[in-house]
Amino acid sequence: MPSASGIRQKHAISRQVHHTRNLWHIAHMSFRPLILAALLAGLIAAFPRPAEALRVAAAASMRHALPPIIRLFKQAPDGTAVQTSYASSGTLSRQIRAGAPFDMFLSADEVFANGLTQAGLTQSPGKVYARGRLALIVLDASAIPADPTLATIRPALATGRLARFAIASPDHAPYGRAARRALDALGLWPALKDRLVVGENISQAAQFVLGGAAQAGLVSRSLARTEAAKRRTR
Repeated sequence: MPSASGIRQKHAISRQVHHTRNLWHIAHMSFRPLILAALLAGLIAAFPRPAEALRVAAAASMRHALPPIIRLFKQAPDGTAVQTSYASSGTLSRQIRAGAPFDMFLSADEVFANGLTQAGLTQSPGKVYARGRLALIVLDASAIPADPTLATIRPALATGRLARFAIASPDHAPYGRAARRALDALGLWPALKDRLVVGENISQAAQFVLGGAAQAGLVSRSLARTEAAKRRTR
């Protein structure tokens, strides 16, 4: 295995882990947070200690899940400092291809992780660490019923109760692509496409709903379970 300095000189990442793809299923998360924490902590702990901080590129959907794991890692006697950059998986993949010196890539979609492996930019094919799920969030102030099957979206559009609907960009955000597939599968995309508020990543899409720029949206289940989302949405 190359040294940390050698990895940085070649602008490659030294390990990648990623979500399995989720096409359009809308359901609860299928793993326990403590299991995820233990798995990721184990992966990071097994990581060769770089001379400087471990630089992690993480999908925006990990913004609330990753910090507690990093805190546990840093508390270890030989813990290394960790620098984390959050963005959509597609954006991070492009940055790595352009030479961004990350040591670890946590992608929300195996497509981007596999692409880096095929390009020779990783030391291994990576490991699946979680299965992502979409979740519908609706502002508490909205009159739209929160139905996880999305059955209430079409009537809300017809009656004018739904003016804006938030998703992440389908072009480079895995949860945005999953949202597009879900809406296509349910026949809702033609009616919604002109009312979309599109986030650069899934965190921004969730913020559009929390901030009132959209009445509802499809986000990652992990973001739907944050305290901020629980206070303002249902």
